[in-house]
Amino acid sequence: MSRLDLSIANVTISVDSGDPSPEFRLFPPMERFVGLRSGEPDLRAAVRWAEISADPPGTLVFDSGALWRLFRSANGDLTYDFTSPAFGSTPYRRARFNPDFSRCEIELDPRLLLTREALYPLDYPLDEIAMTNLLARGRGIEIHACGIRTSSGRGLVFVGHSGAGKTTIARLLLSLDGVEVLSDDRIVIRNVDDTLMIFGTPWHGEAALSQNDSAILDGIFFLRHDDQSRIERIAPGECAGRLITCAFVPFYEPSVLPWTIDFAGSIATRVESMELAFRPDESVLRFLAEWTTKV
Repeated sequence: MSRLDLSIANVTISVDSGDPSPEFRLFPPMERFVGLRSGEPDLRAAVRWAEISADPPGTLVFDSGALWRLFRSANGDLTYDFTSPAFGSTPYRRARFNPDFSRCEIELDPRLLLTREALYPLDYPLDEIAMTNLLARGRGIEIHACGIRTSSGRGLVFVGHSGAGKTTIARLLLSLDGVEVLSDDRIVIRNVDDTLMIFGTPWHGEAALSQNDSAILDGIFFLRHDDQSRIERIAPGECAGRLITCAFVPFYEPSVLPWTIDFAGSIATRVESMELAFRPDESVLRFLAEWTTKV
């Protein structure tokens, strides 16, 4: 295919092949997120083959220290250069966004990729970079969390950094009737018609659990391993701070931070939040029974 339409948390991205035209393909679980709502997409991108120069495309803004570096041009465009130790310092992919992230041009260097077979044009981490920037511009926030929808339709998130137990909780909760895991690693929270909603994403954790679905947010749990399971409620201010520390936010873009911080505060004041200390076994489920069965 030469066109790809994605919808993640009702944020839409449309990608078209340029000239010369690469062919596209998808991999699970991204296949579940194909689709486009009516109207103009939030981000429209064009992809083409091109020999990419090793010269910096602007002023260096941020270096991830691993896969990519970010540059800003004189007109405000943001360019992400993706490199690999196998290719040296020349980027094998370059993605240039306009300041509001409504347009993007993606170049793929055939000298380095060594193949013109069908590929995923937003190969990680470009897809998540695009999504976190789109969300941060007034649409929502992506959280390092497991998210579930219970049999009664409640949306619960279990927040924590790597190793906190998100995948463990996801597997345990799947043993309960009617529980659906929207993602075991990354969840998007958005305000939809003045209702806080959680959305599954394709970026899953070790359990590879993800669904293109949503639920009304009804509880936030911050995970911590312990010898015994218990739940303690926390204040909204602490909840907001913890959400920010576990959020995927483009901190290198100061203009988007005030809205994101305010949104985290709004979530914290509207949704009950708790710390869940738990043993990684089924004993924790009785502490969550009220939340997973309450209508």
